[in-house]
Amino acid sequence: MWQGSDMAASPIAPGFRLPPLWPGSTPVICLRRRVSGGPQELELPMPSPLRSILSCLRPTPPAEEHASTSTSRPADPAAHAPRRAPVTLQGLASFAAQRMRERQVEIKALEPDTRRALSDGECQLGGYVHARQTDGRPVEGRQLDRLVRANETVMETRQALSHGRGNVVDDIHDSNGQSTIRAVAGRVVRTQLPSNYGPGVSIAASAMAAQAGNCGEHANVAAFLHAAKLGSGEYAYAVGSTTIDHRWAQWHATRGRDPDHDLVMDPWGKGPAIFAVDGEFAGGERDVGIEREYDQSTGAKAHADMSELQRDHHQQMQTNLHVAMEHLGPDFRLRDGAVFAVTPVISSEFAERVNQKMSAAPDAAKLAPKNRRLVRQAKERIRTGEPRMAPLRQEIHATQTARTLGASGVREVTQAAARIAQVAADLENYPLASHPAQTAPENL
Repeated sequence: MWQGSDMAASPIAPGFRLPPLWPGSTPVICLRRRVSGGPQELELPMPSPLRSILSCLRPTPPAEEHASTSTSRPADPAAHAPRRAPVTLQGLASFAAQRMRERQVEIKALEPDTRRALSDGECQLGGYVHARQTDGRPVEGRQLDRLVRANETVMETRQALSHGRGNVVDDIHDSNGQSTIRAVAGRVVRTQLPSNYGPGVSIAASAMAAQAGNCGEHANVAAFLHAAKLGSGEYAYAVGSTTIDHRWAQWHATRGRDPDHDLVMDPWGKGPAIFAVDGEFAGGERDVGIEREYDQSTGAKAHADMSELQRDHHQQMQTNLHVAMEHLGPDFRLRDGAVFAVTPVISSEFAERVNQKMSAAPDAAKLAPKNRRLVRQAKERIRTGEPRMAPLRQEIHATQTARTLGASGVREVTQAAARIAQVAADLENYPLASHPAQTAPENL
């Protein structure tokens, strides 16, 4: 009688045990029978159906053992190759991956290693540049570089005269009268300087010692500061109107007058550096008289004289300044007729023209499809909400101006664009703090 050698070892049926089933081996059934000489073991081939069932229970051997013991034929690559996605899905996946890479590049560009925010003075310049773009007269290339340099001089002058304008209502109020007292005391200091220094150096030195002044002091300081930046054939001027009492500085690329390219630097006024053609006082309709002129050579000499004056007379100038301020007293003020409101540097005509263009609805003809057959007339007029959309649209356009002027970083560009659009929308009346409030000197 046949009897299995190990009943517990076989979950399939009694009478046989499971042999090792490695790839390439031939499954057999091992049976034992009892004979008089002892049990004998016979090996019989396993039936095909049972072989298929047991193949599901085959363990996965280690790779090394599989490689050393396998004697079967190489597997058919086609039988084990992964299923390929349809061509359409492959194209979509490739497109999606490409868009993800492009988006990562865009995000990296918007988040540079070094973030840079624009100062408010730079944002005001951006408002003017954006307004010129809206007016169809963009400022680019070398002209933009010159405009940026001129605006740096405007900001440097306001910082040097940080106590403010002595004859402007806002500055007098915010400085508690210090802008007036210092401006007048600075003029007293000027009369006490040695006579061997020219009037341009004397006016600039006394105003910077007092850190305040009227339009004349602001004009002379700006012209003096910009004189150190002149190239060959360029000129910096302290100029004034022949019809009204106002002075400012100008930068010319040549000695002749060219309102389209001459740059106005008016630190006393409200606004950034601008081209003379867009100015309220420096436009072609008004006569301008030159009070002070610098070229590259005379500018270098003026700065050498200033260094000598500061070295030899700085302490005495400060002493004379405080004596004059004490003599004037804390309640000294100018008469009402000598005090002015904040005066924009931009002409009213230019500001109004830009405002109208910025608030105008987009040209529908430019938005219409080129194929007229695709156009269908709506039953009712479509309301675009342009009065509400115009500020957002201008702010989006202003992001490019902010980047052009050096803003970097998502938050920094966004903040600068908002201010640029605000300035451009109302070049005369945009909100602006007084000069003392902007510079906030510690000893105010």
